[in-house]
Amino acid sequence: MAVDNSGNLYISDELNNKIRMVHTRWNSDYFGGQRKAGAENSNKGIAASFNGPAGIAVDHMGNIYVADVFNHRIRKITPAGVVTTFAGSGHAGYIDDAHGLLAEFDFPADVAVDETGNVYVADEGNNKIRK
Repeated sequence: MAVDNSGNLYISDELNNKIRMVHTRWNSDYFGGQRKAGAENSNKGIAASFNGPAGIAVDHMGNIYVADVFNHRIRKITPAGVVTTFAGSGHAGYIDDAHGLLAEFDFPADVAVDETGNVYVADEGNNKIRK
């Protein structure tokens, strides 16, 4: 779970392959992902797909980062609901010093974002913390 600057709560619903949002007025809302597993990016969060979303973090701009475990990727959701792949080729593995879409993860389990916008990944299968 993660909370944004407005107090909205974001929950990665791993078994349903969805990202859920609980508004500050405590209404639960479906924010992104389809029930069917996949790796689709989309300009509309609800049309995107995830495969085992786990760790989730929000930066100071309201961007959401999701550890998409079984896709071996880190996904980004903008405040407008645009879902893209932030990092990860989609292949399980490890390449030292690879960045962005060239990076390879092996079951990334969690993410965190620091105050300057650096994204940290708990790369479970590689036993590493990645930046």
